[in-house]
Amino acid sequence: MSARGKLVPTARQAELALGAEARHLVFVLSVSERHNWGNVRRRPTESAGEYAGVLTLVGVDTKMRLNVATAFDCSYDGIVDRQQVFALLDLLIPMAPEVEVALCDTTGRATPLQVRTLFAEAMTRYPASVRWAFHGHDTYGLGTANMLAAWDTGVRIFDASVAGLGGCPFAPGATGNVATEDAVWMFEGMAAQTGITLAALVEIGKRIEEIPGAQTGGRVRHALMARANEHA
Repeated sequence: MSARGKLVPTARQAELALGAEARHLVFVLSVSERHNWGNVRRRPTESAGEYAGVLTLVGVDTKMRLNVATAFDCSYDGIVDRQQVFALLDLLIPMAPEVEVALCDTTGRATPLQVRTLFAEAMTRYPASVRWAFHGHDTYGLGTANMLAAWDTGVRIFDASVAGLGGCPFAPGATGNVATEDAVWMFEGMAAQTGITLAALVEIGKRIEEIPGAQTGGRVRHALMARANEHA
């Protein structure tokens, strides 16, 4: 998300964000009815209607993204059936086939097989104009493995956070997003250019760790810091 990006689960909030000169909107809804209700007090189909309203508000100078939460697993209902995901996407994607669509592992309980299977099927089901993204959490230590599974299907847009910050109040126990340091280390090691300087990222992560109450994650930052201390 850009510096001006705004997470908007309703048309009204999108209107307010645009009034504040936001030029990057991220509409979020959940596949799971219980999760969507807990998050925005709406059924997924009602949120789909809100998304249609948001699309009428955005202009050519506004970047739009769609985040589909609980696409793999729900904190209330467990594993989410792929057909349930597709039933919702069948409503959403025809509204704006060129929009960036992120399938989100909200709880961090997805496996690489789930990620690979869902993206592979989605890419054959929907227009090639859809720009797919993956949003994952590292709750069970599979964050980068799931990123790699999505990469193998052709996904090239990934969410991550410095020092693994993040979480979800409606996904109890879910840790932060995949640490950007971990993702950069993996992709750069695969000769995929990220445009991110890892050393600078580690330094920022160190500063974040010093903030009282900060709940950080990730592994690469600690490994590189330990290695640097050995050679100090």
